[in-house]
Amino acid sequence: MAATLNFPDLNFKKYKADSENVESLFFSLQEGLHSLKNEEYKSLCSQRYGDVISLEEFLTRVKSSAFFVAIYSGKKLLGLGELYPSNKDNLVEIAYFVFPKYQGQGLGYLLAENLLKMGLEDADITGFFAECEVTNTSSVNILNKINDSYPSSKVSTNEKYNPPTVVYLWETGVFH
Repeated sequence: MAATLNFPDLNFKKYKADSENVESLFFSLQEGLHSLKNEEYKSLCSQRYGDVISLEEFLTRVKSSAFFVAIYSGKKLLGLGELYPSNKDNLVEIAYFVFPKYQGQGLGYLLAENLLKMGLEDADITGFFAECEVTNTSSVNILNKINDSYPSSKVSTNEKYNPPTVVYLWETGVFH
């Protein structure tokens, strides 16, 4: 895959609330968010991870997630994803982002796929879902590619938002 050619030292690290170095993840994330020039993208990232939250708030966020997965090239944080519990039936939301200067190289797909694979190892998770705006063609393409490898139980459009969102649902039973 092209991403591994561009990043020969590509690696993934899984973080849970009790993981070592979760504080260093916070500081790498903050550094990355503060370096963004595109205010819209910075705002989008900040909605989920916040660029002004404290370390304590971030640790609370990590504790409420099933886990985080960071993608690095060496020690440089390229992107971050998480499995975030929903309010129903042990489903978790697949959420991810790649910093803008590393986008378009297959890293979003690798991150989303690793979240899914790592989540399958968790016996408490009964399924996954992902939702993105239909206008976010990059994420729609990533989720369609994931769906090609791991056919979802359901794909639907949520019209209550403007723009509408596309929602993918994977139940863990379809992977066995």
